[in-house]
Amino acid sequence: SDKALQQLYRLCPDLNDQSVWFFLTLKKSAEGRILYEKSEKCAYVYDVITQKRFSSFSAWIKALNGKHFFKGKKSALATIFLKSNCNEANIGQIINRENYTSYFKSTEIITLPSIKDILTTMIRDDAEFASITLVESEGFL
Repeated sequence: SDKALQQLYRLCPDLNDQSVWFFLTLKKSAEGRILYEKSEKCAYVYDVITQKRFSSFSAWIKALNGKHFFKGKKSALATIFLKSNCNEANIGQIINRENYTSYFKSTEIITLPSIKDILTTMIRDDAEFASITLVESEGFL
């Protein structure tokens, strides 16, 4: 997975300054941002909490492990997602264009971000809901 970050950026250059999430469990995740350094022609993962940047997904995961975020080894390809819920495609599916078996036992996970995504799409795409505004506050919509 040392090359996965660069491969992902080559496939999806619009990911610059976009968030990615490392999911340890269904309810525990860490947010990073993909940043591209034009001068170095290299993508990095910027950890939102520690404010440090890493040259690979595996270096980011290793740093999270060092901060006791989790124990053991985790696959970047299986546990990093472009959305804040793990119902979406992981980076392994995007890079390898394969259907990975879900890392998590339950594939139908309902989270607040996934509900918000669905409702936002409904509001945007249906004139009937045009007057509705979603407001998010500490775990509530």
